[in-house]
Amino acid sequence: MSSNTSKILHNIEEMLLAKQQRIDKITVKTIDNREKLQKINEALDKEQQRLLDLLVRLTYTAEDIDKLDELSIQTELTSSIEDISHNMRKIRKNLAGIIRKDL
Repeated sequence: MSSNTSKILHNIEEMLLAKQQRIDKITVKTIDNREKLQKINEALDKEQQRLLDLLVRLTYTAEDIDKLDELSIQTELTSSIEDISHNMRKIRKNLAGIIRKDL
């Protein structure tokens, strides 16, 4: 085999190795993102259930107007809404982090 052919084969092997390394990195990143998205999906499901519970509670509370005047119930409902909003911001931030990392 000539020296020129040997160099060409060596260059092809290096290109293939570099491509395989890029594919391996993409695979690792895909698996990592899939796991993160599963966790985000679980968090979204949890917050969706909390919102549904809160909506049901607000519906029952609205039936009894006198209870709406109680400061403790208003404070508790406000706290629940703020907590859910905070968790939704964290979820949105995690999604944005995945998107930014992939760009």
